[in-house]
Amino acid sequence: MAPVRDGLRDLTDCERVLTLLRRREGEWVADLYKWAGCMVHSRVAELRRRGHQIECRRFGSGDYRYRLVEGKGARVKTILIVGFLTLLLAGCGSIYLKHPATGGVVECNGPGIVLVKVIVTETCRARWEDRGYAVVEKCKDAAPGASCVTEEERDRAQ
Repeated sequence: MAPVRDGLRDLTDCERVLTLLRRREGEWVADLYKWAGCMVHSRVAELRRRGHQIECRRFGSGDYRYRLVEGKGARVKTILIVGFLTLLLAGCGSIYLKHPATGGVVECNGPGIVLVKVIVTETCRARWEDRGYAVVEKCKDAAPGASCVTEEERDRAQ
């Protein structure tokens, strides 16, 4: 693998790929693997699973290029849609995210006004998911064996 660019060393592979694509959003990025220092196709697949719209195109023999096409408008629209669905299905409570490798827990919760609360909470969720965290339920509500957040972990996250 190529060396990782300065300023990107402390990021996860997914964060690094997403950062590089965002810097040239809408453009086809050549040699992304050289700048990211990782297996780009696997990280792109993970970012797609998280909801990012990334296209891949082959230019010539073995020259694969990627571009981020979600745009700011698409991101805001996605946040609003997910936020309203969350509001309808789960109410206005906090959501908790847990990192699968470190076990770190964060809480996302917006201020009292419902619309603002939904937008802030969903923006927070998206930011932490970009860092590898996943939304988890409280252990008392989770299926047996599922990743969850304990009451003690929730208290520490607040």
